[in-house]
Amino acid sequence: MLNNSINKRPLSPTELNLVLNLLAFCKYPYHLELPIEQTLVFDLTDDGGMGSFEFVREHIHDRQYAKPLIQAETYDTDGRKIMLEISIDEQGYLYQMDSWVADFNPLVSPLGTVTVLENIQVKD
Repeated sequence: MLNNSINKRPLSPTELNLVLNLLAFCKYPYHLELPIEQTLVFDLTDDGGMGSFEFVREHIHDRQYAKPLIQAETYDTDGRKIMLEISIDEQGYLYQMDSWVADFNPLVSPLGTVTVLENIQVKD
């Protein structure tokens, strides 16, 4: 849930590239208020440094997870596997990019630094 004390930011270049690459596989429709390059996000502080973030919807503060759009795996620069999931909210807008490092330790490099995607599962 977004509140005014959360720091909104644009996607970093590596995050943007990762999100665009994942969404290119997506078959299920989703919505954005702005083009993805202009969409703001905020970091999910309870993810232990694994790179998860939420897509901002201005003036909508009470959002609920609805379903995953796409799941995939990638790697950190030290070779640890990262599981990824992009989800939508109950109104079909991009909701979160969740990422989990296999050993549950923080990322060494920013999310999306390694561009390899494996085990891609597209939801419908």
